[in-house]
Amino acid sequence: MTDTSTHLPVPVTPPAPHDNFASEEAIKRLDKRRAAERRFRFYGQAAIGVGIGALVILVYAILSQAVGAFSRHSLSFDLQLDIATIVPAGDTRDSEAIASNVSGFNQLIQASLLDSFPEAADDRLVRRDLYGLITRLAVLPVARSVAQNPEYLGTRQPFSLALSDDLDLYLKGAITKRRWIDAGVPGRLGLSETGQYVLSDAGTTEFPILRALWEVPEDNRPGLIIRLGETWFSLNELSGASAIM
Repeated sequence: MTDTSTHLPVPVTPPAPHDNFASEEAIKRLDKRRAAERRFRFYGQAAIGVGIGALVILVYAILSQAVGAFSRHSLSFDLQLDIATIVPAGDTRDSEAIASNVSGFNQLIQASLLDSFPEAADDRLVRRDLYGLITRLAVLPVARSVAQNPEYLGTRQPFSLALSDDLDLYLKGAITKRRWIDAGVPGRLGLSETGQYVLSDAGTTEFPILRALWEVPEDNRPGLIIRLGETWFSLNELSGASAIM
């Protein structure tokens, strides 16, 4: 027996699209959400950019202010290395004695400064400021160099010495033009009728210094600060032997 039945194809109906995704309202909501995501990404990138910019400015400010700490002003001149001053014992082979003779090298440097500025020889205050250009320990590199090269003894050699800390900072613009005087323990310190302090006795050493500085023209005169014990005063006027602060 033969099966003559015919199998007809069954039509397949595609699924109907979901109403929520097919509607215009759903598409609008999707567009709004995508726009919100784009704004969120933009705000995040902008915040990161602002943070990086602020960090760059901060690093630049720190480096620009700290660059002065990596440099230092120095004074260069030729120094006559006198054997009798550097090696009083006469043993030029004693490198340890040469390297440790800080006083001898300071004497040579002070003599060289006086040769360069002979006008300071007769003025104690000017001579004191001249010697203060270079600190006592600034000669250590010179002493070590001569100790390592004893053939320098008795000759004139070029050297560069670091300036004092105060002068170095002043040249860098880090401090103002001021001068302070240590008057020691307060002497006769009183209060005037106008409410100003009056120091009538600062000792025999400080008053000549104050007088000399006060006589400098006002345009070039440094601000004068007087230290009495642990207290600091700004000098306003000198009247006779009294300092008005």
